[in-house]
Amino acid sequence: MKKLLLIVSVSFLMNNSLASDMKGLVKLSADFGGEKLITVPFTDGSTADVEAGQGLLIGGGGEVNVLPNMLIKATAAFKYTSAGLANNGSVTWTRVPIDIIALYRLDKLKVGGGISYSLNNSLKGSGVASGVDSDFDNALGYTAILEYAISEKYSASVQYTLMEFKESVSGTTVDGNNFGIGFNWYFMP
Repeated sequence: MKKLLLIVSVSFLMNNSLASDMKGLVKLSADFGGEKLITVPFTDGSTADVEAGQGLLIGGGGEVNVLPNMLIKATAAFKYTSAGLANNGSVTWTRVPIDIIALYRLDKLKVGGGISYSLNNSLKGSGVASGVDSDFDNALGYTAILEYAISEKYSASVQYTLMEFKESVSGTTVDGNNFGIGFNWYFMP
């Protein structure tokens, strides 16, 4: 009985200390780069490229202190790129990136690296571009981040991700390496 009480007490204290060292977060980012997936023509004769690494990203997750000045951040997001064809249709490139990053904190600066796993990678067209329909395998990549705390709740970040996407049917690979500029909002759960 004493052992059970000790185990419950230690578990309770550990959970409370972890909870106080945990923060939720909302993440917004604009990412640039990667190899061209498709060139989209416009009715005025101009074109736009959809690149494998580009997109606007919105997501969320959490961050926990695991040691003094050492943190683990985990996020999941939706990443979206679109090139419109005036009123005739559009091409969209969507993904669901999941990042797990180890960070070292130096006052207001955090620096770290980890893995990025991209799910449901899909290039789709509508309207006159309805023939565009490609799915890409889930992809594992590596990421590095530098984050600056503007305040206790807000931070700005730059992130570089190395990733390659493989088209599911043809097996063709494209470089999805990208550079992102982001904004984070932290909150207590």
